[in-house]
Amino acid sequence: MKITRRKIVVLTGILIIIGGGLWGANLWVGSKIRSLLDQQVREGYLHYESVDVNIFSNRVDIKNPRWRDDQSKDIQMDRLLISDVSLVSYILRKELEIGHVHINNPTTILYQNRIDTVSQKQNSQKPAPIKSILIKNADLTNGTFQYFKQDQSKFSISCQLPRFEMENIRIDSATMKNSIPFSYGNYNLIADSVFYRMNELYHLKVSHMTAKNDYIQLDSLTINSPHNKYQFQAYIPHEKAWVNLSIPRTEITNTDWLLNQDSIGFSASHVKVSDADLYLYKDNRLADNPYFKPLYSRLIRNLPIQLKVDSVEVANAAITFQLQTKKDPPPGNVYFREINANITHLSNVDMNHSQFPKTVISAQSRFMDNSKIHLDWSFDISNPQDDFLVSGTLSRIEAEGINYFIKPALNISADGAIDRLAFNFAGNNAIATGDMYINYDALRINLLKKDGTKRSRWISGILNFILRNKLNGPVEKKGLKIERVQTKSFWNFLWEMVKEGTLKTIV
Repeated sequence: MKITRRKIVVLTGILIIIGGGLWGANLWVGSKIRSLLDQQVREGYLHYESVDVNIFSNRVDIKNPRWRDDQSKDIQMDRLLISDVSLVSYILRKELEIGHVHINNPTTILYQNRIDTVSQKQNSQKPAPIKSILIKNADLTNGTFQYFKQDQSKFSISCQLPRFEMENIRIDSATMKNSIPFSYGNYNLIADSVFYRMNELYHLKVSHMTAKNDYIQLDSLTINSPHNKYQFQAYIPHEKAWVNLSIPRTEITNTDWLLNQDSIGFSASHVKVSDADLYLYKDNRLADNPYFKPLYSRLIRNLPIQLKVDSVEVANAAITFQLQTKKDPPPGNVYFREINANITHLSNVDMNHSQFPKTVISAQSRFMDNSKIHLDWSFDISNPQDDFLVSGTLSRIEAEGINYFIKPALNISADGAIDRLAFNFAGNNAIATGDMYINYDALRINLLKKDGTKRSRWISGILNFILRNKLNGPVEKKGLKIERVQTKSFWNFLWEMVKEGTLKTIV
């Protein structure tokens, strides 16, 4: 009985010592963490309501923390919960391993500030007390993000983040050298009300976005101006297209980020754009654009990021283009419906490779409701001369469809029809050469007065009498040569090819 009682006393003493040790350890760890937090409080960066440290459940719970740097950032949240921290790995290897981090209701505001960026680079060169940080699981709920450019009162980027989860986040000396200073595993992001201020003339918006590992879906993407097409003209010094783009759904598969020490890139195997609607308006009464406009090959070649997309699919898109050349009559209209296109090899990666592939575009559409149009277009992004090939065919188009555009743009109208039109051109940044074929069906030209009304019939009659043999039946013209106006776009260049080719078949 005495031995049993002695054992109980010894065991009780051991338990008291262990319990006291754990209790003391919990107080010590808690005081250390509070000391680290309070140091940041004294420096004016951090504020928090309370911190609860429990080594028995192995977690740290911070209520209402707020990190504020007047120069660059303001981050606050309702709760920061850190659990499953491995003290052994930190003590033995100076490597911090955290099992889970939960962030609730965070609001993040970042400000572009060059001075702060420089100081961060300088601080990053100081020896770090921790060799690496590994967060096995992190999740964020009900977040808000805003980014302000320097000296701007309006945010440039903003979004709502209902949910964001990420696994195996690692920060070490190697990842700190990259554009994104950490590596990561699987992730799942849900964002709403995404906003990007491209400039003062255009805003990009996405109503809902999901990104899970290698798949991204964008719902209701729009690019538009805060000004309507008429107000827009007062904000530009020279002619510039007013753009209104709406894409109900965009799907991107097999995505990956291309991370290097001094650059960032994006790759995907396939992008599908569904039911896009593009509306363009241009007022040619304004001064001509005086600046060089690069062709698409050069634009992609000189992008600030690396881009590698294997294929792009455009399904059931629509384009409307209005050109205002004078006050009266109304602007000329050209529209395309049921556009379906495929683009392959959209990339500026490994352009020095001998087998670098050409970008190939094939598109079909209904033109002015009734006509069918087919376009084949290819170019080499790696080629500094911006060589390209473009060819196409247009099926029968009646006078009504022709007059939508030529009447306000060229101040002429037509009767009859074009039964078939085909073109084939090879070009570069300066010039295009090629062939044109048109099969006219009793086409007649009517010269118009400045107010858009027909001139006297006998003038138009004489003109059509002279052209009677050229405006009825097939006409082919080879060896065409068109110089590019380098302050105009590729589409203007293509229009000049077709327009000049058409004129050459009748003159």
